[in-house]
Order: sequence, then structure tokens, then C-alpha cells
Amino acid sequence: IIIGTALGDGMLRFNTKARPGNKTAHLVLGQGAPQVDYLHWKCEKLSPIISATILSCMSKGNFIGDRYVKPGRYYRVKSRQHPFLSYVCNIVYNEHREKVFTPETATLLTPLVIAVWYMDDGQLTYSTNHNRSYARLAISTESFDLASNNQIRSYFLMLGINFYVREHSNKHYRIVCNDYDSIKKFIDLVLPHILLPLF
Repeated sequence: IIIGTALGDGMLRFNTKARPGNKTAHLVLGQGAPQVDYLHWKCEKLSPIISATILSCMSKGNFIGDRYVKPGRYYRVKSRQHPFLSYVCNIVYNEHREKVFTPETATLLTPLVIAVWYMDDGQLTYSTNHNRSYARLAISTESFDLASNNQIRSYFLMLGINFYVREHSNKHYRIVCNDYDSIKKFIDLVLPHILLPLF
């Protein structure tokens, strides 16, 4: 759950006020109002490191760390510091505090990690045109640069899931899949871990 959250909506930060050599990371979780039950689920599962109260906040449409928060109410909570969070932070972020996806990141992925990543940043949509149905699966990977998006695509190709990298906005990218067989493989992979009442 921690790794999927770090790849998705979560932010990992080191305590900058700590003494050199004694810095340990903490995790910041945030969700919009429609996903507040999902945030409660995460807090319950991560209760050994999260004991703080979930805060209700208002966004004017701004960035918090590397995440854009839409205007409106959202909820956030911060974990305690923990060595495992430092370990994940050093893998998911580079020295410039940018999210990266590397071969080492790929070794951490499990169906649960991918499911949490999808619940954080994914969407599955259906449409009908001329009596034909179409499905589209996307994961918002705008926090990653083009090289990392291509690494993510390569990882899923090894699983037989054919995403392509699409430029979503100026030099921001996401991975998208329109292939029915690939979408089915992805759903089969993550479905056992999806919170069906919420998604």
C-alpha cells in the first residue's frame, strides 16, 4: 500500500530539520472529497504508522509538492517517520525530488501495489459509437518524466499489457491503453485488491 501510494497520490518527505544522518521520511496522504472513504481505508491499513487525525482542507487549485490539487475540499493526513518510508523514498524520488521509475522500482511491484496505484491515479472509461463499445484505461503518470513513463510502459509490456505513452499537457505524460485484451489482463491482475464498493 505504501509503495502504490508513493507511485500515486502520496508524497514522501524527509524531515529537513533533523540532524544530518538522522533524517527519516514520512508519508503525506491526500484525497479529494469523493475518495475520503478510500483515505480512511488507507489509514486503517497503515495504522502502525498513522495515528494523526485526517485534516479537512480547501484548495484553490494549486500544487502541493508534485501533485496538483483541484479546487475544492480535500483531506490529508501525515504519517510518523519510519525507516521503510526512507527506503521507498530513495527509490521513487531522485536527488532533485522528482518521481522516477527505474528497474529497481519495478522489483517492488506486486498486484496489490499496482491496484493501489490504479485506485490513486487510474481510470477506466467506456463509450459507444456507431453501436460499437470502446474501453479506455489510463493511469495518470504526469508526476514522472518521459523516460520514466517509457520504463513504466516497458514493465507492463512484460506482463502482456500494452499501454502507450501519451502527452497529456506540455511535457506531462500518462500511460493509456485502448486494447481490449490488455485491459482485461490488467483488470484480472488488480481486481482481487480493488475496493469494489468505492471504485
